[in-house]
Amino acid sequence: MSGALNYGNFYRHSATMLLVSAVPPSPDDLSP
Repeated sequence: MSGALNYGNFYRHSATMLLVSAVPPSPDDLSP
């Protein structure tokens, strides 16, 4: 069970990091 929880936490962290990394450049990239 510990492994599954760790995997979920890692996946969530990865998703959050990706979102945070893709959110800032969104508006800047949208505005030429």
